[in-house]
Amino acid sequence: LDEITVPTLVIVGDEDSKIFQRSAVSLEERIKNSVMVAITDSAHKPNLENSAEFNSVLGNFLANYHAIDERNRH
Repeated sequence: LDEITVPTLVIVGDEDSKIFQRSAVSLEERIKNSVMVAITDSAHKPNLENSAEFNSVLGNFLANYHAIDERNRH
């Protein structure tokens, strides 16, 4: 994990078990260029339990990643 340098999105449900929430925090701490987002009103399947917020978070992350990638190419 310490060698991953690409932008990485870590998603966890805010109602998921503490084990998965701690794992998400650990991933964010160990992956250099990562961000963790807790999706509200969801447990272990935030993409199904709160798809609107999940899709918004993912869309924003991908748009920002694309913008960063484009700047690095020039």
